[in-house]
Order: sequence, then structure tokens, then C-alpha cells
Amino acid sequence: MAEETTPPEGGGKKKGGLFKNKKSLYIVGGIALLGVIFVAVHSANKSAAQSAGASDQSSGLTPSDMMGINPSTGYLYGSPADNAASNGQVGPAGPAGPAGPAGPAGPPGKTTLPGSTKGHPHPKPKPPAHTYHVKPGDTLSAIAARFHTSWQHIYAMNKTVIGKNPNMIHPGQKLKVA
Repeated sequence: MAEETTPPEGGGKKKGGLFKNKKSLYIVGGIALLGVIFVAVHSANKSAAQSAGASDQSSGLTPSDMMGINPSTGYLYGSPADNAASNGQVGPAGPAGPAGPAGPAGPPGKTTLPGSTKGHPHPKPKPPAHTYHVKPGDTLSAIAARFHTSWQHIYAMNKTVIGKNPNMIHPGQKLKVA
């Protein structure tokens, strides 16, 4: 004979059922709400399209017109973009595109013969630089290397500008270098 087993109290099932916590209940409720909204909007659009189609069958409306999309602009009828397009308004300009190809070369410039007084005289060649303006990050040794001399020589010529410490030069100082 087979023994009959009796389930423990509570029926042997865990309590809680399908939704064991509030989070899953909220998720399912949200999905159900979205479904109800979808059905309501779909039926409203369907009835609006049917009523528009019944009254305007001779107007030549296309299915996109019945859905509210303006085929010439691609925007919904009555949207700000559609209204602006129908009024001839334009929006802000977009970003500039890439530069185009270079144009043709201009005419050659006027040339003057050496010693002539016509046209612009040739600029006089600049004498070699004898001063240097200190820039941020400069050091006396770097300036000296640039002018093929020693930092001690530059410091000796500029003690009144630099001061007691040769390591403290400041941007904007004008130093003699030759």
C-alpha cells in the first residue's frame, strides 16, 4: 500500500506568489500602463483618421496626411518647425563647411630696379639683435646657448636688470646679449 503524504502547513508552497517584491510589481504595473496608453492613443488616431477620411475623401489626402505628417517638410502638421517652414521662416545657420579650393594666383607684383626711386624702397636689413626680451620659461643658460655665449657673460652685462640672483629672471625683462 502506498502511504499518503500530507503536505506541511501552508500547502508546501512558498508565500509571495509571482511578485515577491515591490520592485517587480512596479515594473509590471508600468508596462501595463504603457499598454493601456498605447491602445487608447491608437484607437483615438484610428477614429480621427476615419472621420477625416470620410469628410475629405475628395481632397486627395494621402495616408501620411491623415497621420499628421506634412510631406513637403517631413514634420508633423502644426509643429513649430512646420509652422516656421510654411511661413517662410528659417532657423539659425548651421556650422560652416570645409574651405573650398584655392583660387587662381593673382597678378605678379611690381618690381623696381635697385637704386631706382620709383615704387617702394627696399627695407634696410636689420642689424643683428643685441637685446633679448625674456619669455616665460627662459633661463640665462638657454638664452646664452641661443646666442653662443655663456650665462655668466649675459649676467655680467645685465646685473642691474637681473639683480643679485642670476636664477631669477622675469618675463618682459630686456637683456643685452652682445
